[in-house]
Amino acid sequence: MSIKALEKHIEPLKPFLQTAGVTEVCINQPGLVFVEKNGNFTCHEIQILEFSFLQALANLIAEFNHKIFPHPLLSGYLPTGERIQCIMPPACEKNNAIYSIRCHSRHEMSLEDYQKTGVFDEFAVVNKDATKETATSLKELHAQKNIAEFLKLAISAKKNMIISGGTGTGKTTFLNACLKLIPDTERLITVEDTREVKVAQANKVHLLFNEDDKNMTAAKLFKACLRLRPDRILLSELRGAEAWSFLRAANSGHPGSISTVHADTPAGCFDQLVFMMQQAGSNSTEEKLRTYIQSIIPIIIQLKRSANSKRFVEIAEIYFDSG
Repeated sequence: MSIKALEKHIEPLKPFLQTAGVTEVCINQPGLVFVEKNGNFTCHEIQILEFSFLQALANLIAEFNHKIFPHPLLSGYLPTGERIQCIMPPACEKNNAIYSIRCHSRHEMSLEDYQKTGVFDEFAVVNKDATKETATSLKELHAQKNIAEFLKLAISAKKNMIISGGTGTGKTTFLNACLKLIPDTERLITVEDTREVKVAQANKVHLLFNEDDKNMTAAKLFKACLRLRPDRILLSELRGAEAWSFLRAANSGHPGSISTVHADTPAGCFDQLVFMMQQAGSNSTEEKLRTYIQSIIPIIIQLKRSANSKRFVEIAEIYFDSG
């Protein structure tokens, strides 16, 4: 293949890739690019990046990395060394294409260089008291049954959460309501088998898995998802082996992740998660799995059908482990 053809297709993104301080260039959908610089995302419209253009770009990237295409998930590198992750239909919605390019540092730095830039002048000391303060506030709100403020603080503090309930208890509807509390500055990625989760925030990506397709399993999408620079990962429902991938992601730099589980009690929810981990092939004992899960998921919102004709569902219980 001609590297020149690939370089020509990359040209619309070069102004971002060559800008000092840019760490990530993300295409969430044709024509829409989110650029992260100094920890903040800005949105840019680039009309030439239509679906057919992005499809051709994926072909060129695949050729350059000696990989087979078409394929819904493609990871590799650009000629200039940047790591890239591409996701194409049916692993995302029809006529959509998702890209994430991780920009590397333009020059090597010594510790002395870091010191000159002022990196060491201000840094956060791990403050256990601050962590305890949040836990104490959550504990007080929980005891007061001030659920609205409890949820606001829990989501703001990026606590991992499971919404549990039986059939028809409105788990996804409640999940969508909780998502509205997430700051607009965060980058959210949903992983689903059918599109149900509704995200109002602008910087969002929707991935679609299919357990009947070995190239599009939830586990493979989670692996790709981690290369898309998510702040939080949202899964519509945990039903099987994907629970392992979700819990690992939630425990590895993506706090504040939320999903739902079909269960009638918080204890039953933990039972279900243990079973799902076993389905994923874990050889750990049930006790170790439960301890691991409870260390990652401190909050379970238990929903049930309401006997009150004015309310279709209600919160039956909130499990909270303040640690």
